[in-house]
Amino acid sequence: MKAVLINAPYKELYGPDRPGIGNYFPLGLGFIAAVLRRAGHEVALIDPEAMGISEKALVERVRSFNPGFVGLSCLTPNYPAAGRLARAIKAEVDAPIAIGGPHATAMRGQVLSDNEAFDIVVVGEGEATALQLCAAIEGGSGLDDVAGIVYRWKEGFRETPPRALLKDLDSLPHPARDMVDMSAYFRPHMYWDIGVRSASMIASRGCPYRCIYCASKGTMGDRLRLHSPGYVVDEMESLVHDYGVKYIGFMDDTMILNHRWVRELCGLIRERKLDVSWHCVMRVDAASEDILRTIKDAGCRRISFGIETGDPGLLETSGKGTTLDQARFAVRAARDVGLTVINTYMFGFPGETWETVRNTIDFAIELSPHIAMFSILVPYPGTETFKEFVHREGDGDIDWSDFIFSSGLDAIPIGGMSSEDLKKALRLALRRFYMRPAQLARILTGMNGPREILGYVRGGIGVLGKISIFH
Repeated sequence: MKAVLINAPYKELYGPDRPGIGNYFPLGLGFIAAVLRRAGHEVALIDPEAMGISEKALVERVRSFNPGFVGLSCLTPNYPAAGRLARAIKAEVDAPIAIGGPHATAMRGQVLSDNEAFDIVVVGEGEATALQLCAAIEGGSGLDDVAGIVYRWKEGFRETPPRALLKDLDSLPHPARDMVDMSAYFRPHMYWDIGVRSASMIASRGCPYRCIYCASKGTMGDRLRLHSPGYVVDEMESLVHDYGVKYIGFMDDTMILNHRWVRELCGLIRERKLDVSWHCVMRVDAASEDILRTIKDAGCRRISFGIETGDPGLLETSGKGTTLDQARFAVRAARDVGLTVINTYMFGFPGETWETVRNTIDFAIELSPHIAMFSILVPYPGTETFKEFVHREGDGDIDWSDFIFSSGLDAIPIGGMSSEDLKKALRLALRRFYMRPAQLARILTGMNGPREILGYVRGGIGVLGKISIFH
């Protein structure tokens, strides 16, 4: 069977902030494409934004391929773009169209009600479901036996039983990066150096924590599942040798939890003498001086900590499960071993006030990482904060393109502060954190050569274009 997999565009939503936004290879579709190809299907993977092709050209490419199955992937803010593409494709191609991803999983009934072009919603992980879908469509056997979907049936919809999560992640082939031009993909400005080929990876799936703002459990489950260290390093080696990659960004939420696994991973990286630098995200309660030094010695250059808030009360109700003292230790220890530290913070939690905003800004200044990323909390579907949003705003017509994770102009108030006040808080945080001589010096002295400086300048211009910190 011929199958087309499409990544819905998203960068158009960022406006002037686009220069600071990376192009990410669609890992989810990459895994699905690899699984379908291994089973003998003919697969086309299309990422129109990275490829620089228009909607019209995309539709023509799909039409000429003449697929028997079309799959679209999107997040919440680019769900409208996915719907627009599906309608355009449906007008030219007689094939069932499925949509997947965290938004479709959380809003599966509404997705089919919203858009007549979507025939199927893939709920949760997509690899095994897409494989079974293609077999069912090709064989004409109907969809009742395909687990993990919602599909149109008579005058309504039918939802099949949920699909169990993959137990053995190593059973998956590596993502089908050979189906696209990998030179089109790069990490955002604070994670990469201009002129250095970069790529993204995931080493794990699932998260056991209960953050009220995170929707990943809906698709990836609530327990940590890890690829073996050998699988991960094989993929890293392929990126280095086959694609010339010099920098890898791990996209995992909770990769650095099992320290024994991390030590084995880092040992293999050193053993194979991989000439590659990398970045990862770590929870502050998982940090230790030993594990930070271990990852640094294996090529990790930058580490991100999700601090989220500097107010102890909001931190407790956020479900994060960490403390301010753990954050203090983690940032200090990471800096001591020579890692570039990037902290993330959000405004707009339920219960947010100007006092809690000031607590967060003061805490960011106290920790003084190399980079502090401030944003406004987005109540994504599938989260506790989305329930707060629906309770406050109702569940009528929602402009999903407003649900964009950005340091931009849009703000969705759910916690008591108005949209305007949240934007003021963002501007205040940027002014107070970055307009300090000591912080500017820290950024400059932490840069590794002119290419990295150009990367920061590129991102800074984008941020300043969207939010005037001098206003």
